[in-house]
Formats: sequence, structure tokens, C-alpha cells
Amino acid sequence: MTELEAVARSDENSGRKQESIAVNFSGRTGEYFSIWLVNTALTLVSIGLYMPWARVRTRRYFLGQIRLQDSGLDYQANPRAMFFSWVVIGLGFTLLSSFGDLLTMGLTSAVQLWVKGSWIVPLLSAAVVGVILLIQLGALTWLLVQSLRYNASQTSFRNLRFGFGSGEARFRLWKEMVFLFVLQFLVFISLGLLQPYAAWRWRRFLIRHRRFGTTPFTFTAKPSDFRRLHLRALPLLLPAIASIAAIATLLLTVAFSIRSG
Repeated sequence: MTELEAVARSDENSGRKQESIAVNFSGRTGEYFSIWLVNTALTLVSIGLYMPWARVRTRRYFLGQIRLQDSGLDYQANPRAMFFSWVVIGLGFTLLSSFGDLLTMGLTSAVQLWVKGSWIVPLLSAAVVGVILLIQLGALTWLLVQSLRYNASQTSFRNLRFGFGSGEARFRLWKEMVFLFVLQFLVFISLGLLQPYAAWRWRRFLIRHRRFGTTPFTFTAKPSDFRRLHLRALPLLLPAIASIAAIATLLLTVAFSIRSG
């Protein structure tokens, strides 16, 4: 059994004292393994259709094993509603991608008929693809925010639900999510040097916008805290990095040998 300490802080102007609440997790490896095994088997047999039910079952188990003052967390999500929403989202992204491809092909053909051999053709194609990608990025960030809102609203403790964000902060949430996507691209460019800062921003985003009822969460960790955590974990990652580098070197050597031979 793992025990942490959660500190519930009230408003400074409310005059109430801070209360320390013990948080216990009573989950067992064998119990979760049986749930994971059944979920995996049913997901494979149903070709992925069982995935919403598997996700709800897993979240209910983990949240139910978190005990605060001898009470567990509840997760009331409806897997059938999740399934149909995933289908609609998948169809929407498929139609958007198909529309982008058709629009690019149509505009390219029209410009080629109008001005043959012009530099406008590749430029216009690139512009259309860029606009479609921006639309997809905006839709993806909106969907992720909505997913966080839904999961939070379906989680409760003693019949009081959690929340994520508020009505007046939706545009700010969307902007922060877009920045987090851009930050992941910068992590790739920096060869992972920005990963601690990206992890700190993501964790701050998840916690600062959460609330329990009407009480918001607070996040006091600093980027330096995440840098220290990543430095401590670096020795554990070195063997994996060395293995990936060795495999990549071997594959490149074989490829160059085949090409030159």
C-alpha cells in the first residue's frame, strides 16, 4: 500500500485552517493484471471496438483504489457514449483529410491549366496543405481539451464532481494547448534538452486548471524540480539510448552496404 500526503488548502480569506488528508492507494498487481488481460483480449477480438469499455473499466479500478478518508473516487463515464463520440471524431478527421486532399488536387489542376510551368503551383499546394494542417491542429487541441473536461466531470468524490477549466477560460486553454504542441516540436529540435521544461508545462497545465467542485487546484513545482528528476532518471535511460543508437548504426551500415554493392 502506498501512502502520500495531500494538503487541502482553503482560501486565505476564508479563515479556515489547512487540513492534511492521507491519500492511500490499495490497488494490487494481480487484480490489475486480470483486468488488463481481459481488456486486451476483448479489444483484440473486437478489432478495437471494445477500447472505450476497457478504458472506463481501467479508470474505474484505479480511481476506486484511491482512498481519501476511507472513501474512493468514482468514475461515471458511459462507454457507449464514448464509443459513438470516437466514431464521429474519426469520421470528422477522415472527411477533413479527404477534403484537404481533394482541394489541393483541384486547385493545383486549375492553376496548371491557367499558368503552365509556374512557380505558383507548388507554392499554392504548400499553402493549402499548411492551412489544412493548421485546421487539424486546432481541431485536435480542442478535442484534447474537451477530453480533459469530460474525464474530470465524470470523476467524483462523495458525489462532488471534479472539473477542468471554466467557461470563460476556454480560449486560454486552447492557446496553452497549442503552445504545448509547439513545445513538443521544439523538444525534438533540441534533441530532448527541453523535455524537462515541456514536462513541467504539461503538468502545470493539467493541475492548475483542475478544480474540485468550485475549489481550484494549485501547482507549486518549479522547472528546476523537473530538471533534477530527469537528471536522476538519465542513468536508467542510457542503456536504452545506447541500444537504439547501436541498432540505428547497424541499419544504416547495412543500407549503405546494399546501396554501394
